[in-house]
Amino acid sequence: MNLPKATKRKINSTDDTTRPNLLAEYSELNKRVKMYARRDKRAWADKLAHKAQLAAEINNSRELYQMQGSLLHATKQTLEMQLEDRSQPRGTS
Repeated sequence: MNLPKATKRKINSTDDTTRPNLLAEYSELNKRVKMYARRDKRAWADKLAHKAQLAAEINNSRELYQMQGSLLHATKQTLEMQLEDRSQPRGTS
């Protein structure tokens, strides 16, 4: 989705009269992007958990541990990203 980036460019290149409207639009777009990302990640994790459950039911331990590793790896990456974001002072990127 390039809409938030395009809106951000518009915000940076406009005058003060249209800026509040564009900021509100950008905020709404950003919320939607984050909501869709959470929804997609939740669906991916649910699908993986379902496959792991099926593997456990048929005693397929190899597939079960692969699914478990995928879930743990994704969670670890998410936590590392959150910690990196918190370690940076606000206002710097």
